[in-house]
Amino acid sequence: MENPESATNEEIQDFVDSHPEEPLETLVEEEDEGDGDDDDDDDDETKTEVRVGAGLDGTVSTSLSKIKEFWNKLAKKSVESKAKRFQTIVMLLQGLGEGGVKVVASGRSGRRQKRKARKLERTEALVSYGQLLKDTDDLMRYYQTNDDLESSNYSKLVLARGKIMMKMNDAARADADYNRMISDLVRKDEEYGFVKRVSNEWEGIRYPDKIKEKKEDTEFYQKRIEYLINWTPGDRDEEEDYEDASGIGLKQAFNGFNPEHREKSEILITELENVEEETDDLDAVLDYADARQRGREVNDMMYRYVIEAYLVHSKLCKKHNVRYPDPPKRDPSMTQSAAMTGSGIGVGTPNELWMNYWRCDADFNFHHNHWHAVYRNGRNLKTRQGELFGYMHAQMLARFNADRETWGLEPVKAYEFDEVPEGFDAGWEFAERYPWIYPRPDKQIWPRDIINENKHFEGEIEDLFDYGKIEYNGKEQPLNSNFVGHILESSSGRWQQQFGSFHNMGHMAFVYTEAMRKLGNRNTTYMGTPLCAVRDPIFFRWHQHVDDLYQMWNDKVLTNLTKNSPDVIIDPCDVMIVPGLDMPADFDKWGGGDWAKTDFSCGEIKTKLREADLAFEWDYKLDHEPFSYHIRLKRKPASKGELRLTLRLFICQERFVNKRRRWIEMDKFVYVMPANATYGVVKRQDRESSVIKRSHAATDGSDEAKQKNIEIKAGNCDCGWPYTMLLPRGNKNGEKWLLGVYVSDGKNDQINVCASCGSMSYCGTRDQIYPDKMIMGYPFSTKISLDGKGEVEISEAAKNLSNFCITSFTIVNDHPYTPPLPPPKKDPLRPVFSPLNTLGKFVSSNYSPSRLVGRFRVLLDDTDFHQMGIERVRVVLKGRGDQSYGICNMKLSLRLGNTLNVDPRCNIPVMFNNLIEAEVPVEGLTSDEVVLPVKTGGQNDYWLTFTLLSPGCYGLAENRDRTNTYRVNKRLTHDATQEDNWEMFQENMKQYSNIYCVGSVI
Repeated sequence: MENPESATNEEIQDFVDSHPEEPLETLVEEEDEGDGDDDDDDDDETKTEVRVGAGLDGTVSTSLSKIKEFWNKLAKKSVESKAKRFQTIVMLLQGLGEGGVKVVASGRSGRRQKRKARKLERTEALVSYGQLLKDTDDLMRYYQTNDDLESSNYSKLVLARGKIMMKMNDAARADADYNRMISDLVRKDEEYGFVKRVSNEWEGIRYPDKIKEKKEDTEFYQKRIEYLINWTPGDRDEEEDYEDASGIGLKQAFNGFNPEHREKSEILITELENVEEETDDLDAVLDYADARQRGREVNDMMYRYVIEAYLVHSKLCKKHNVRYPDPPKRDPSMTQSAAMTGSGIGVGTPNELWMNYWRCDADFNFHHNHWHAVYRNGRNLKTRQGELFGYMHAQMLARFNADRETWGLEPVKAYEFDEVPEGFDAGWEFAERYPWIYPRPDKQIWPRDIINENKHFEGEIEDLFDYGKIEYNGKEQPLNSNFVGHILESSSGRWQQQFGSFHNMGHMAFVYTEAMRKLGNRNTTYMGTPLCAVRDPIFFRWHQHVDDLYQMWNDKVLTNLTKNSPDVIIDPCDVMIVPGLDMPADFDKWGGGDWAKTDFSCGEIKTKLREADLAFEWDYKLDHEPFSYHIRLKRKPASKGELRLTLRLFICQERFVNKRRRWIEMDKFVYVMPANATYGVVKRQDRESSVIKRSHAATDGSDEAKQKNIEIKAGNCDCGWPYTMLLPRGNKNGEKWLLGVYVSDGKNDQINVCASCGSMSYCGTRDQIYPDKMIMGYPFSTKISLDGKGEVEISEAAKNLSNFCITSFTIVNDHPYTPPLPPPKKDPLRPVFSPLNTLGKFVSSNYSPSRLVGRFRVLLDDTDFHQMGIERVRVVLKGRGDQSYGICNMKLSLRLGNTLNVDPRCNIPVMFNNLIEAEVPVEGLTSDEVVLPVKTGGQNDYWLTFTLLSPGCYGLAENRDRTNTYRVNKRLTHDATQEDNWEMFQENMKQYSNIYCVGSVI
């Protein structure tokens, strides 16, 4: 039959007649005999109708209406009766769902023997798709709510219905049923193989085209991984909390620095690794993880970390080129939201909020989170992991301090145990995405037991430094920076009983303050997870404390630089850092046994604060113009043979040349000078840096990779410092910096590799061997000496060593700076209106940070006015105390009677420095002078109407019995800005007894 879709009854009969050797059988398999079912007596009659209607008794009816009648009879039966006829229903669903009839052929030797089938499709379905689903909804609920029913039947029903839903283009409904089924199967502890087979069938239905090519499709796996990492339950608040497979509780906040939580997460990571080992199938691993997640068998906050940790170590993920997900782009609908642009950078007095752009940089947060996923605590510790913890975080602090100082801020101050720190809020956009990560409350001291514990262990650690030895594998060994890093981070439990979990406990202390405990253990704060810890200023203060201990040990070590000095000469004129990628003219020219030209200068490199473009970034994104290094090396006269050299590049602010902790590593690579070469010239681009998240392309094109005897090893490809933050910001006038190039003997360093991608310096290589025998940060990691006896300053070493030189350059950033406004004159300014009963002391009254934005209208009630007949006033806005906030389009208006409307006789804009928009700093802000057409007095009430671009603050009014503030629904902010009469918004506004932002009128 050439065209079965349009076959007539006669054509069907011809088709049947042409196959006499294959007697046609019934459309449906016979069911098990019913036992006491009140519908059993009509089974024979019903089946006969089906056979006749389908033409399966040897003839073909002129109508197929009997099948439809049969289905309608089934649909009316009780759900228990339907369950007994399950196979019939599913086969009819499959046949009718295809829009045709199944003709089952071949001999029949037993009741349940499989039969070969041929399908004759019709152009229209006998029963509509919607009706088929409606008629089986009760059967679906029956299987969803009865765990003792056969799971195989349950899965068949879901798949048959799912196929129909896909034909109806209702993928969302199909997904919901499938996800519910998978959750139920996992909860019932069905065998993995069964769940896998069901999942494979579903993928064939859900992704009929994609499934064919997915095995070779990196994008397919990438999207699956990203979906799993970003998955969150839609009804977390309404879920019941119970003991889940993670062991911490389904709804408890996962603390990434809690040793107990991390240990439990290792069990789940190992679980995924075992599935990979058993199946060698990435699909199988992701299906298993998906089932775990959707079945709510595991804490989703912990499982996010579990999947991240599995991903960065998985051989299958590397095989399929699945990478750690990049930070998401910023939501275009939120790019104008001042909630993430309210730091007031460069305006007024420098404050901590000016560093929001740096701390909240998405690529920087990505780096820190990814590093902790690669170098996780507990099991499978990598070689020199403790040292790398200390060094990477020390470099982070050096870079942070460099940018702070460009704004006039002091270097970060180490956190002390008994401090009462200011709080921090990373913004409402971040809170909406991660609702369990709570802004760190203000003025919360560590729990006393943690303070006492860390003080005790700090003393034990300092005593260990004095002793200089550590017990390891049953014997004492000399202490070194790797042991110190392990002890401080507590990356393993080996020394935890003796020295505590110093670094991790500090993170936990900020999570377990009194205010956080009142919120319950379903919430954590930024310091509780590597995902966002670096957003919080307190992170750097705590790590400064940790780093002070780490450097306390390094200060006890003296490194003799003459022991690693190769036979090369390098002078300050031989080292250049320049904008662009081109080598300066004649820089590589050689003549008369020396360099032909020596009068070179580096000039200046420009950085910029461009528009932030990734999710949850604040204000700006630091970036720089492309730049390159150019280095000349000259062989010493008596030297012979091939020279294997390690070039180590660092930068430092000029004024800190002798402060070893302020030197920032920029690059490290190998150069091989052939045996017959007198000199060598190296060009190195910024994108080839060994500290950044370097790409394969940057590696393949680097000088290092072009060396025939340099081994290229796989790196941790998504690990590394952000390229855009490679250079510190500099300042508008040009900040003076130094470039230091130290050349060490590559034979002693034992460096002969470069990482194929990622950061070799900050992340090592994938085989776990850190590719540098020298201490990390060498030669600035310890005190230095030229004879092994006495310490010398860094500048002195550069003058005396032929393999070490320092040259100067400048970093320029043109971001504008506006000095603080002079305070308003005090004498003529007297309080006119003070709603909080703080006459004479309104500046110091307590206001609490708010999380609301939008259009507000504050009532200035006549009973709160202290002076009458005033026409010249200023509005005093309260500061939040923790950060600035944005405000605009303020008006001071006379109230029309007792309505929400405005009396047009007095409706005056309020300006700030002649602008309608302003940043209200932490200490508050006073407006320009406003002249009132209608003076205060009598029973005159006023409205102060304004738009909050970012969350401001509120205070408790003296009179709590009346409404003091109105706020229009956010979606109507624009309308409420254009319209002064607010009676029309009554159904779309909220009322508050608190006073928002207004401190007083003076």
